[in-house]
Amino acid sequence: MKRQEELVSVDDVASLVLRVLLALLFGIAGAGKLRDLGGFSEGIHSMYDKTILAGPLLSLFIAVLPFVETLLGVLLLLGWMTRWALLGACATLLVLFFGMAIAHKGEVCSRSPCTRSSPWSACATWPAIATRSIT
Repeated sequence: MKRQEELVSVDDVASLVLRVLLALLFGIAGAGKLRDLGGFSEGIHSMYDKTILAGPLLSLFIAVLPFVETLLGVLLLLGWMTRWALLGACATLLVLFFGMAIAHKGEVCSRSPCTRSSPWSACATWPAIATRSIT
């Protein structure tokens, strides 16, 4: 006998689970920032005030980020405009990633107790990672 066609594929379930997890990540991050906009703004300004990112563009980014994160979380959770929401999430994460790299002078994590012996450790600097070949 022929096996009946699956109603829901594994890919569909995996996609749904990943979408919901990402939605929760963005929704919780955005809502947390919205609860304390003043503290969030003050903390970010103090982190970036001595970098090349300081200025009006940083203030605009700080003002918009909590709302963007919350909106992306809601869109992903509802499954509405999913591709655009995922593109927005990727762009947001890239901007945050490079902003953190600039704030920490190229160091992945400045407060970690890990050692700097491994180029793949959490404290390795970006130049060390970029120039290291994988063998």
